[in-house]
Amino acid sequence: IVTDSEKILEFLETRKGRMPYTDSSSPEVIRSKFQISKAAFKRALGRLIKEGRIEEKDGWTFLKQ
Repeated sequence: IVTDSEKILEFLETRKGRMPYTDSSSPEVIRSKFQISKAAFKRALGRLIKEGRIEEKDGWTFLKQ
């Protein structure tokens, strides 16, 4: 089973470690890109930020090296 956090990490890896989606992105965009609810997306982002794996800056989400 792929978790929501893993989906986000995989997406970031295919986009050279950056994506124009954050916890303030619209629910429609989140659902179309990740097939998950905005609440699930925010939980997954929060978890990844807490783990130090990603960061949000200027409306973008970046994979930390």
